[in-house]
Amino acid sequence: MAKKKLMTFAEFEAFVAKNEWISNDDFDHDSNPDHLWFRVDTDAIARGLDEDSAKILAALGPVPKDDVELRHLERNALELRHVILGSAKRIFFYGSAGK
Repeated sequence: MAKKKLMTFAEFEAFVAKNEWISNDDFDHDSNPDHLWFRVDTDAIARGLDEDSAKILAALGPVPKDDVELRHLERNALELRHVILGSAKRIFFYGSAGK
């Protein structure tokens, strides 16, 4: 079996010149593909969590200090209002980049 030789630098330059190369994606200027991930309404989710928290707190009413279970529910309902959405994640589409 014959061994394949490596290209010389001149052969490589000729190869690069005749072949089209894909440039790097510019994520700051590219539009996002039409995918559900990019259409999530995070403001509506935050409003919904706040509304749910208010409903739970209204249903609980005043919670006795000695009732551990109700205090736990009250604390979780209060924390539901302050769900911290993580920083935006950059996702990567390999290949055609969704085009």
